[in-house]
Amino acid sequence: MQFNNILDKIHFCDLNCEGIINDKKNGVPPRCLILEKQPGKNNCIVVGINPGIIRKKEQNYYKKNGIDHKVIHEYWEKEISKVSYYSRTKELLNCLNFDGNILWTELVKCQSKSKKIPLQTLRTCINNWLKKEINLFENQPIFALGNQAYEYCALSFPNNTIIGLPHPSGPFSNNKFIKLIKKVKQNPKEYLNKINNNKNQAIKLDNYTF
Repeated sequence: MQFNNILDKIHFCDLNCEGIINDKKNGVPPRCLILEKQPGKNNCIVVGINPGIIRKKEQNYYKKNGIDHKVIHEYWEKEISKVSYYSRTKELLNCLNFDGNILWTELVKCQSKSKKIPLQTLRTCINNWLKKEINLFENQPIFALGNQAYEYCALSFPNNTIIGLPHPSGPFSNNKFIKLIKKVKQNPKEYLNKINNNKNQAIKLDNYTF
């Protein structure tokens, strides 16, 4: 299955799994699967948990312009890519010389009704979508943001190197992420060696708790 086919199927998914909001009519579609193309050679995958609560501006944009992968990618480039979740993660990846394409994705593609996503919803979305995405970009290192993403990726993708990172924008973990960026900037070779020396292993980039 080609990448654009996966995008189309996700954006028009009508499963309406437990505990999530999938309301395309009101501008709240499944989203946050983005292939950011860059000219370098060192590609990677970034996996979070699921999209945050959509803002009214984004909602209205989809209601006005329709919902397809081109519209969603366009809005991501103009607005979403600048929020701290993406900008901080991108800053860290740049420090580690990941200058190629980045596949930004989530365990679950819909925003949740509450903080906890039902286990079966995670299973459904990972099996229906995430595994197919990772198969298209096989053997690329996966940066997993937050403990839940790290554990799921570590268990699901044994042929990829899984690098655990704290969440870049959560209320408790963002300070850890900022400190980690500073440490990596001071000695990027040490952290890059850690990744390269642990091929197909699941590691945390630094000694911290999520």
